[in-house]
Amino acid sequence: MLHATGTIGPLSNNSSTYFKCDADPFKDLPSFDAAAYISRVTFATILAILILPTIFLNITILIAIIKNRTLWRSSHILIGFLAVTDALVGAFSMPLLLSTVLIEIIYGRSSYYKQVYCILSQAALNAGDLGIGWSFITIALITLERYVAIFAPFWYRKYVRTSVVVKTTLVTWVIWAAAVVILILNITLEFAVGVVILILVVTVYVLAVPAYIRILYLLKKIESSPIRETDSRPTIDRKGSITCAIMLLCLILCYTPLIVVSLVLVTKGVSKTVLTYILPWTRLVVLANSFFNPIIYICRIALIRRSAKNIFKRFYKKASPQSGTAAPSVPAVELGASNRAAVISHDSKL
Repeated sequence: MLHATGTIGPLSNNSSTYFKCDADPFKDLPSFDAAAYISRVTFATILAILILPTIFLNITILIAIIKNRTLWRSSHILIGFLAVTDALVGAFSMPLLLSTVLIEIIYGRSSYYKQVYCILSQAALNAGDLGIGWSFITIALITLERYVAIFAPFWYRKYVRTSVVVKTTLVTWVIWAAAVVILILNITLEFAVGVVILILVVTVYVLAVPAYIRILYLLKKIESSPIRETDSRPTIDRKGSITCAIMLLCLILCYTPLIVVSLVLVTKGVSKTVLTYILPWTRLVVLANSFFNPIIYICRIALIRRSAKNIFKRFYKKASPQSGTAAPSVPAVELGASNRAAVISHDSKL
């Protein structure tokens, strides 16, 4: 499972919150060779480069959504929640994992027996559990919001409110955070949390993918059908739906390697090649998902892109000593015209 393969090196815990590394389940594996050392140095370099952009880009997305009332819609609010998760990944999960890799680079295989390494490894593992749960919960809610908006537009307009979306997301987040805290206090529940993570992953893979396939098929069908004067059809946010589908595709591409490697470790056992060269890079790809998400928002959603540009300009002007004027604001009319709700309304003839 994902939870069972959270650390790069071996980790042996007892029933307390302190972790002992005196046991070595990988004693038959040789010490780090030159290739393993180069792999870890490269890994640490790339991970260090990703940390600040991940935090900055996701905070920028969050500020853009908070400050622009035009973005206060259900779909954008959920994107804001996902940006919070991704920013936390950049602020906690990435640095914790980087610290364990740096210890490995400095101390080699003997780092596995150091108490600090074990505690940092477990902290990175728990932060990963929290991030994985929140990410998949939010992606599932985004998928549900898109599906209901397109296939049940009347119900969507009547019952789906921003406040409901916010409350639902917060409640599910709190429940998952409580589960992770319980795991930290009682690590014997590690298997249970791993099962829940697996259920979340399977749910997104099995339900979200077919949902977006149906959404994209409907969009293609609407675009290809001829329009007559007597026809009326709902106006669908095509670009927003495709953006959400791209987000789901990015998540699947980033998480699938780790899922496959986890299954291999569970079924085939530990091997030096997987543990040393493959597993760390699959974890890096998972963390990189938090870097790719804000880039997708900026490239695909014009309103977020404009707001992000204004934030960048203000930040640059404040940092520049010669700055004397404020960044130009985007007209409200232009902001409102560039983005529409997920489902507007049927023709007035209906």
